[in-house]
Amino acid sequence: MLRPKVYQLALIVMIGFFGIQSYGYAQCPGACPPDHQVGAGSPVIIPMLLPQPSGPPCATTVKVYYCVPKPYLAHQEQYHITCVEIGPGCPNTQLSGQIMSAIGRALVTNNPEGFPCPPCGSGNAQYSVKWYSCEKKIGTNPTYFVPCPGEQGICGDSYAVCCDPQTGAMNVIPIGSGSS
Repeated sequence: MLRPKVYQLALIVMIGFFGIQSYGYAQCPGACPPDHQVGAGSPVIIPMLLPQPSGPPCATTVKVYYCVPKPYLAHQEQYHITCVEIGPGCPNTQLSGQIMSAIGRALVTNNPEGFPCPPCGSGNAQYSVKWYSCEKKIGTNPTYFVPCPGEQGICGDSYAVCCDPQTGAMNVIPIGSGSS
């Protein structure tokens, strides 16, 4: 009679494992906007210090899912964030424009798509990062932020980017932000 209980326990563990895996997959990534495709480097994992509603900031990793314009579009140096996953330990994080700007700047600095970066002094490339104006929070530990259902606006930041000719370090300068 011990065998059925062992099989039941194994079945419960397997269901729990696959349930957790499918939950994470179901939350991210969000759908790409028209004329965009999933970025080759998506998702990108970025270590961050996130402000909390009360108490000290929280150190965690942020997994950023994004899309890029399809190759036939003129302005290629663009990231469109479709989902943000806040790692464990920061369940009280609230996604704000300030946090999305910090995530966007980190995404540009990481440059997972390998967009061109001209040498500083010879001109700058212009990169942009966009995200949906409404993000819905789902779950905690990890916490997912996905686009709200229905029509909504787009927010974003633009950057002038160049690379130090000696070190190759990327210089990212904010040049504007806006919403539509």
